[in-house]
Amino acid sequence: MEPETGFKLRCELHGHEEDVRSVCVGEIGIVTSSRDTTVKIWAEESATAYSLLHTLTGHSKYVGAVAYAPPGFLVGFPNGAIISGSFDGTLVMWDVGTAAAVHTLKGHQYQVTAIAVLPSGDVASASVDK
Repeated sequence: MEPETGFKLRCELHGHEEDVRSVCVGEIGIVTSSRDTTVKIWAEESATAYSLLHTLTGHSKYVGAVAYAPPGFLVGFPNGAIISGSFDGTLVMWDVGTAAAVHTLKGHQYQVTAIAVLPSGDVASASVDK
């Protein structure tokens, strides 16, 4: 028998057609990315339920990393931003308010494996590039 930790499953999110590769949270809710090439934004409905708010499409291969920047944190994103990184080697910067792809950043030769939004307002990404 496992020791009591106080943690329990709050809810399950169903919507991606393939496995989920990354999750991040913010005041907008939960953001997930998947091998189905999409990013999904989930809004909290109650203490035990979330509903699908937006499905973001624009990557040509699976999405393996996702990050969130709150409103006004990044220049040009007064509603906040989601940054997704893909096996296609690109990062896409999405406007949270419109769910539109605003910028596609190219430069990696291989898949993007991690994304971070720095306190300076810069975005850092990692890849298996050499």
